[in-house]
Parts: sequence; C-alpha cells; structure tokens
Amino acid sequence: MNKVSLTHPQLYSLYSNGMRIDRKIIEEILELPRETLVNDLEAIVKASIDNYDYYKSQNLSLSKRSFPIHAFFILSELKSESSLYTVLAFLSQSKDALEFWCGKYTKELLWEVVYNLGSNSLEFLKKYILNGINNIETNRAILKAVSQIAVHQPRRRDEVIKWYKEIIYYIMQARYDDYHYPFALTGTVVSGILDFKGVELCNEVRILYDMNKVNKLICGDMEDFTTELRTELQRDFKSRLYNIYERYEFILNDREYYYKMEDLKELKEDSKKKTNQHQKN
Repeated sequence: MNKVSLTHPQLYSLYSNGMRIDRKIIEEILELPRETLVNDLEAIVKASIDNYDYYKSQNLSLSKRSFPIHAFFILSELKSESSLYTVLAFLSQSKDALEFWCGKYTKELLWEVVYNLGSNSLEFLKKYILNGINNIETNRAILKAVSQIAVHQPRRRDEVIKWYKEIIYYIMQARYDDYHYPFALTGTVVSGILDFKGVELCNEVRILYDMNKVNKLICGDMEDFTTELRTELQRDFKSRLYNIYERYEFILNDREYYYKMEDLKELKEDSKKKTNQHQKN
C-alpha cells in the first residue's frame, strides 16, 4: 500500500488495523513525542486526501482504510487544536470520498473531533460554514460540534446563540441569484439548533421559514421544529463525549453486525488470494 513517510514507525500499524485495533497500540502511540506525533498524524490524513483515487482503486477492506479515522481519534485525544484545518480539509472532500473513509457516519465519527479541536475557534468555523462549498455532511459535523458546546459548556451558551444568529442573519440577507446561495445549509443550521434545544432562536428560525429559505426535506417544517423543542427534554439533546478507547468500543458495539460482515469479507478475500497464489505456483 502507498504509505506516507513517517517519523514514528509505530504509526504504520494504523494502516493494517480496523476499529478492533489493540488498545496497547494506541497507548504506545499516545506516549510518543507530541510535536512529531501530531506532524505524522496530519501527514497520514493529508495523504488520504491527496491519494484518494489511488486508495479507492485498491478495493481496500474496511480495516485497511481506517487509518485516517485512527489519526483523527488520536489527534482528538491529544486535543491538537492546531490540527483543526487538517480535519476540515478532510471533511471538505466529496461525498463519495467521505463515504469511502467513514461509511455513512461522517457526523457520528467526526463531530467530536471538531468539538475537541475547534471549540476555541468558533469564528473560523463560522467562516468555514459560510464558504458555500461544503457538502451537507461536512456542515452537519461542524454544526453538531458547535451545538454540543452549548450543552456540555453551559457558560458558553450565549456565545453559541450569537454564533448561530450571525449565520442566520447572513442567510436572511443572501439573494437567490448569489452563486453560494445557502439553501441546503439552512436546513442543516435549523437541525443544528435542535441539537442543543436552541429555543432562544425560535423567532429567527420562524423568519427563515417565512422567507421560504429552509430546505424542509432536511429538517422538516416549522411545526416539526417547534414540536421537538416543546416535547424533548434538555438532557435528550446531550451527546456523550468519549475518550479514545470508549469511542472504539462504541463503534464496535453500535456496528457489530456491520463489522462481522466486514470480517467475513476479508476472510473471503484472503482465501481467494491464497487460492490464486496456489494456482500460480
């Protein structure tokens, strides 16, 4: 496999392990010198972006294409805030690329990474959201991360409300003939407000609906929005924050059937390779 040149050879194990990676491997990696470790992890992520076409052509099994996700989880555990741009660059890939690396669970896998690395960079995240070129899954991951700041850090709730208001006001002023008119973004913004029960923004959301600027296929109509705000309890909006080991355990438990099927696929592929090799000999 085409692997990037790394300072720490221990990280090459990330290329051959899926979500069942041995905890001892992660523990050993986390003990490496921080600066060079972060550089290596960012290099792994960047290589997954730059060489996506190559990796896709190799028909890799799930365990062989988990390495950028491992890198993200480790960067998140290190709380390497300087790596935020690398994370966002990965999230800015095409929908097909994100599905290749993350399956259908981009937001589920990566919102915590954005939360841990971007909590102190809300202005940058706002500009990134409004650049008009992100796909829906990218925006969902960022918006959920910001919304969960309000839930996990209640003292910052007003800051998150202000952040959302600025995005909403931008959308209100956007014209239909603007090249980056954020119609799809509006639906994800409304969904993001629901992620922290943002009742303070109810009037602004109603104006967006009245202006016909909300994609209802993404978030439902105004009645759906108000019903959820009214009926759900505050605690129901709080997503759990995991440490790195809990995160792996959660993924394995939540996707147990999926990973069993992936194991079966790998066994079949290995058997096929051995058969072909035997026939050649």
